[in-house]
Amino acid sequence: MRVQPNFLQSSMRWVCGTPLQDMVHRLMHHKPLEEKKTYPSNDAVHRAVPAAFQPNTPFDVQYRINSHTQKISHMSPAIIRLTGYHADELLGTDLSHLIEETRVLKHQRMETIDYSIFLQERLNEPFKSWEADHLLKTKQGNYIWLSDISAPIYNEQNDCVGLMGSLRDITGRIQAEEHSRKHLVELAYSDALTGLGNRRLFFEKLSESLISQQNDSCSIMVIDIDHFKQINDTYGHFVGDHVIREVGQIIQQCLAPEDILTRLGGEEYGIILPHTPVRNAYWVAERIARKISHHAFYQDEVHGNAYVTVSIGVADTKTNTPINADSLFTEADARLYVAKVTRNQVYCGETYQS
Repeated sequence: MRVQPNFLQSSMRWVCGTPLQDMVHRLMHHKPLEEKKTYPSNDAVHRAVPAAFQPNTPFDVQYRINSHTQKISHMSPAIIRLTGYHADELLGTDLSHLIEETRVLKHQRMETIDYSIFLQERLNEPFKSWEADHLLKTKQGNYIWLSDISAPIYNEQNDCVGLMGSLRDITGRIQAEEHSRKHLVELAYSDALTGLGNRRLFFEKLSESLISQQNDSCSIMVIDIDHFKQINDTYGHFVGDHVIREVGQIIQQCLAPEDILTRLGGEEYGIILPHTPVRNAYWVAERIARKISHHAFYQDEVHGNAYVTVSIGVADTKTNTPINADSLFTEADARLYVAKVTRNQVYCGETYQS
């Protein structure tokens, strides 16, 4: 190629040149030009680490994997701070004996994969950089999460001769993410006013119970506070919220540890009683109704003490065949409305005598 530049002295000169090779692709894929097919010493390898893999903190660890042996050929000394192992103890291994879980970034999300499969995929796709998180057991028996960013290494013939990567302790970040995830799940399945499970939790747990107890009785209750609007109109919504919370607490006191109490919405509650026939559920409902009706929820000198009653519909898996969560709830809800005709009643389709 020749160009004819226009110099300031107005003289014309011809220059000869050749196009420069585009290095962007090579640099982005971490291809050191000085890489040879033969493996240099560990010190030489450490010096050859691309800038993207240079340690940002004293705790970052660089490593190299030989593509032929699929084993670690270099590990920086900082590994002892993370794992308790000296670098020499890990040379010639593939870390599979230490890694309990691997999550790989695929399609913009992290997917759990077996570490041996992950290692093979990395070596089989030489033109790709990888990001993964590993749960690793330290020499002391503790578990830590490591972020693993790696890329292929090439020789002058553009053959992939290994992998070079960087490890960083991200245990704190993973724990924070797990805490946030659990918090979001709690928000999705809990009622903000009472702290009880919500309608979504009720139906999911009911479906699970029906599947696991196909040959056993499972009862549910639907409970509604009678004339609740009068509480709000007389004492105000602050007292109304207090009543909703305290009714939930009283109901919980009457239940067994395995029973599930939820707030379905408004002044309505749903209860799942696993391994409980309708007759037994009926007596639990009677105890709930009686205890609530005798409880003073609020004392007011002007309007007097605030008392409430509840109506309860009860159904079990023996009352509807075939049965599913929706049909069982519909049955209990229908029985609730029968109970609400006279208020402060429990209705389960049968009459039981104490």
